[in-house]
Amino acid sequence: MRRVWDILTPPSIANLQRLCHTVGMSLESIINGALLSVMPTLYRAGTYHTATRIEQPNGDVTESFTDTPVKIQRDVCSERMRQAAGYTERDVALIILAYGGVPTTDDEATDADGARWKIASVDRSADTSHWICRGTPA
Repeated sequence: MRRVWDILTPPSIANLQRLCHTVGMSLESIINGALLSVMPTLYRAGTYHTATRIEQPNGDVTESFTDTPVKIQRDVCSERMRQAAGYTERDVALIILAYGGVPTTDDEATDADGARWKIASVDRSADTSHWICRGTPA
């Protein structure tokens, strides 16, 4: 018999959603439940880069970033993301577990594979456990 974590290797949100539908549970109930303790690699370590923009007296704007460790999952864009202005085929969905901050479109995120993404849109999950962002290559 195959184990749940064998089915989801490599883990993806699409596989998790199919599993949830099969067993009749919502994605949020599984994420907030025991599944994260069984599959700690679902959300891998990443970095959230909070932007600070400072306007100089001469009119120039400087930007610096404050880094925060986060748990992040990269996935394919939703249909809604694909229909948004500015979407390109290189864009991705970034699911970031709640980390105490609020993402903005000035910020960037680095996923577990080391790819850095500019945040293009931000939505909060219904249960407030995570942020769903569209990332464009930074």
